[in-house]
Amino acid sequence: MSTPVRVDLVAGAARGIGAATVLELATAGWSVVAVDLARDDPTLPYALATSSDLAAVVAEAERAAGAGTCRSFVAEVGSLDELARAVAFTERTFGGLDAAIACAGVIGRGAAHWELPVEHERTVLEVNLQGVLNLARAAVPALLRRRNRAPGGSSPSRRPRPPAACRC
Repeated sequence: MSTPVRVDLVAGAARGIGAATVLELATAGWSVVAVDLARDDPTLPYALATSSDLAAVVAEAERAAGAGTCRSFVAEVGSLDELARAVAFTERTFGGLDAAIACAGVIGRGAAHWELPVEHERTVLEVNLQGVLNLARAAVPALLRRRNRAPGGSSPSRRPRPPAACRC
């Protein structure tokens, strides 16, 4: 009997730590769904990753690990509905979800907190805090479904432990 491939969803996957995480997981034998907003946010004073950046990460992961090991999905981490769709896509595409990693993040770009425009501050909090919470809300039910596939009866020692949210 073969061991099922492990499946991960990485949010904030088009650049930086998220892109490196996708590549590391793919080369380690995981199937990965790389999620990113892949467009600029008008409240931020700098450019975000693009759809081309996201496609390049997926292509590099597939060159390293083989075709069909990585897929892209465009979603905003501030939207629970969009992340729920990303999780559903992951389950349909790869048959389940074993891990979810929140790497999406934005910064204040050199300004003191009290000097940030309020809109920029809201975006920072929505991505860096609410994005992690949204990913946990969307992914944990899928993680628990995957872990509940173990054969046998039930006992306290066999119940799955709730997974922890991970933030890069």
